[in-house]
Amino acid sequence: MEIKKLFLNIFVAFINIFLSLPFTYLGLSKYDMKETKAYWQPPGYVFGIVWPVLYTIFGIINLRFIYGENINSIKSIVIDQSIKEALLQTLWLIVTSNFGNGRTLIQHSIGLIILTYLVYYSHMVRLPTFNKYDKISYYLYIPYSLWIIFAFILNSQIVYKLIL
Repeated sequence: MEIKKLFLNIFVAFINIFLSLPFTYLGLSKYDMKETKAYWQPPGYVFGIVWPVLYTIFGIINLRFIYGENINSIKSIVIDQSIKEALLQTLWLIVTSNFGNGRTLIQHSIGLIILTYLVYYSHMVRLPTFNKYDKISYYLYIPYSLWIIFAFILNSQIVYKLIL
């Protein structure tokens, strides 16, 4: 395999990590002490553990489809879904990032709309695809599908607190 294709496959497989790196490096996703937080918001370090683990699992799932012999026929669909999901997550990061002035109600409200779609996409598109074509990927994806519901709940709580 040529080196260019190998790097492209790695980039596509782990696209979530590559797209989230600027936000992590610049600290745009961290919450300040004075910002409104969700009722159930875990400590910041939890997010620093969970998201990289989930993104690594996404990479493993993608590599299974990129290099898997038995699931080659669905490879382009799964990779297309993965890229769309990564772009949605990046859009959510852009919308809900703290650019120095704290987050606003409008940011959290738009973020909630994006999370609503991510929950839908996770449960109505991705999970059924994995369930049909690769049970291992299906089970690997379940933690994310649950975590994105949790993120939706947290974002809902923040919007609720900001409206009151």
